This record gives sequence, structure tokens and C-alpha cells, in this order.
Amino acid sequence: MRLRFATPDNGDPLTFIPGGSGYASNMLKKMSQRRSYFLTRALTTLLAMVFALAYSRSLGLTNRSLLAFVMTSNSMIWILATSGTTLTLRKLNPTSFNNRISKSFISLLSIEIVVAFIFFFATNLIYSQFKNELPKNLFLGVLVYFIFSGLHLLSIEILIAFERFRLAGMLDLVTIILQIFAFYLFVSIEKLSLANCLLLAFSMSYLIVFLIALSVIKKSLNFSIRFASPREFYLLTKGNHSLGFTLAVMDRLDRLLVGILLPTEMLGRFAVTNGIFTIFRFIPNATSKLLMSKNNSALPNWIFSKRIIVTFTLAFLLIMLFGSRLVIEFWLGTSWLLPLSVTLLVLAQEIIRGAFEINSNKTIVDGFSSLVHKQSVLIPIFAIFTAYFSTKMFGVVAIPLTFSLAYLGGMIFLKSKVSK
Repeated sequence: MRLRFATPDNGDPLTFIPGGSGYASNMLKKMSQRRSYFLTRALTTLLAMVFALAYSRSLGLTNRSLLAFVMTSNSMIWILATSGTTLTLRKLNPTSFNNRISKSFISLLSIEIVVAFIFFFATNLIYSQFKNELPKNLFLGVLVYFIFSGLHLLSIEILIAFERFRLAGMLDLVTIILQIFAFYLFVSIEKLSLANCLLLAFSMSYLIVFLIALSVIKKSLNFSIRFASPREFYLLTKGNHSLGFTLAVMDRLDRLLVGILLPTEMLGRFAVTNGIFTIFRFIPNATSKLLMSKNNSALPNWIFSKRIIVTFTLAFLLIMLFGSRLVIEFWLGTSWLLPLSVTLLVLAQEIIRGAFEINSNKTIVDGFSSLVHKQSVLIPIFAIFTAYFSTKMFGVVAIPLTFSLAYLGGMIFLKSKVSK
């Protein structure tokens, strides 16, 4: 019996004998790519957390809170606008696209970029007018930051769709390294404010990495940038927008609610604590991307071991709960600390959110996309209304508690429906 596989380089079919050296070599290469992606994502997340602590100290509580709102709305709007399209690209095989489909994808993405920019501009203009005013030069820097961060995000997503995991991970790592060096370089220029230095460092790193990724996409992957009617690819995205929408809203809405409903400085405290806990978010994020790729057999075995997951979760809870508070108090001061009960709930929310992401993506892979779509519509509605009213009554503690319950409810819903 012979099996046919497509080579990752040119898509030409090759014949492998199961257990033969060619098949083994191909699988080892895929496993190496995915392991490399996990490692680089872990290192990138760690560096990003350390860098966030460093620039938070430099900016101060108020300025850090302002930029937290900008960064949160930035990532939220990009994911809302493009997650369904990029998820569709990952689920399909881009190497098999004809010119018409490729052009349709580029056209749809271009429209989403324009729509995302309009929404971001309006959101931050309203925030500046009614909550905290953003100076004109800072507002301009915010817009530039938004454009380049989106181009960077989309280029990395395309590389992942082509299963270039190692390159995508390395470019993410290069991005954070460039941000660190550029920030301290721009700080030495006295004419620039610290906030503008940070935004400029982000923008420059995103632009450089985007140009590198674009070169690879155009040359090595033979993915040309041309335009056609977006309708054809849009029809392929049906049912793929809801999970990305839910994760985007739920991941960022808690910060937006804190920034809008509570005093400005509370957002800075919340963002720093939450940022420390997201250091391990690369695990559910990377696992979900690998689950949605064409071959997930190379996922580490521990991902599917409940005993290891429970042990890791308990150890994570204890270390991160007290370790995070020690780090914040030592590096930033006691004024940056959240109450212990809120810190515990924020940490619990992060763990439950990771389980929710992996569980939802696995349900899609198993063929229950419609169920994920239903829960993805209900969860944000529940979270928005209950968090809004309960925050007015109980304060910041209500937000992580409400979001944790929403994630748990979504997982219970999926389990009850799939088991039938």
C-alpha cells in the first residue's frame, strides 16, 4: 500500500511507503517546525512581559493606563476584522489556491484593513473626547502604530497558514528584540515623549518584520498580491468569524470595561497584572494554530494528558499568584498592586480562557463548527451585560469573575452538545 503526500516546498506529489525513510523524514521535519514554534513563542512572550514591566515603570501609572487602552483597542479591532479570514486561510491549503481565489483573498483582506482603520480611529477619537484626551502628536503616533501592527499580524498569519511555523516564530522573536532596542534608542532623543518613543519602537519593528515576511510570501511561497472580487473568498469564511470574534472581545473587553467604567489608574494596574499572567498564553494560542493546521499529529503528547494539565495548572496558580505580586511590588511599587482577591480571579480567568480556546478549536476540528458558532454568539452577550452592571455594583472584582463564568459556561455547553 502506498500513500501520497505533497512536499512543503512545491506541492508536487511524492510517493512514500509507510515507515519508509522519506515519510519519517517528512514527519520529523513537521515535528521540528512545531516544536521550534512553541519554543520561540515562549521566549517571545517572556521577553514581552519583561519589556512591558520595564516601560510601565518608565511611563508611570497614568500614561501606562492611556496606552493600555490604545493597545487593547488596537488588537481587538484587528482580530475582529480579520480573524475569520485568516482562520479560513489556515483551514484551507493555500498552496492549492488558484489565482482567482488568491486575488479574492487579498481583496477581502484589503477591505477589512480599511474598515478596521475607520473603527480604530473612531474608537480612540471618542475615548480622547470623553474620557482622557490624547495629544495630537500622540494621536498621530497611535494611528501609525495601528497600521503597522495590523500589517505585521496579517503577514505572520499568512506564514502560519503556509505552515512556516519556524519562520513565523523567529519573526515574532525578532519583533520584540527590535522593540526593546528601538525604545531605548529613541528614549535618548530628548525631543520625543516616552509614549511616542514606545509607539515609534513598536511601529518600526512591525514595519521591518512585515517587509521581511512580505518578501518571503511573494518569493518563496509564490503568493502574489493582486486583486479580484472579494465575494468568492468571503463565502469560504462562513462560520469562521464567530470564534475569533469571541476571543477578541473576551480577551480585550475586560480592559476596555475597566478603562471606561473605573478610574484611569485602575486600568494600568489591571493591564500590568494581566500582562504577567498572559506569559503562558502562547500555549493555548500556539496549540490552537497547530490544531487548525493540516497536520496536528506532531503536537506534544502532554497537551492531551489531563493529569499533566491539572498538575501544571495548580503549580501555575501558586507560583504566579504570589510571584506576580512580588515582582510588581519590587519593580513598580505597591501603588500598582490589585487586591489579592482580584489578582486570584484574573489568574483564574486566564487559565479558564486557555482551556476554552483549545476546547473550542478542537471542537471545530472534530466537525462541530456550528456548535462553536452558537456558543461564540452567546458568550460575549452574557459577558458584556453582566460585567457592565455588576461592575457598577461590586467594582473591579466583578469583571474577571464574570468572564470566568462565561468561559466555563461555553465549555459546558459544548461538552453537553458534543456528547449527545
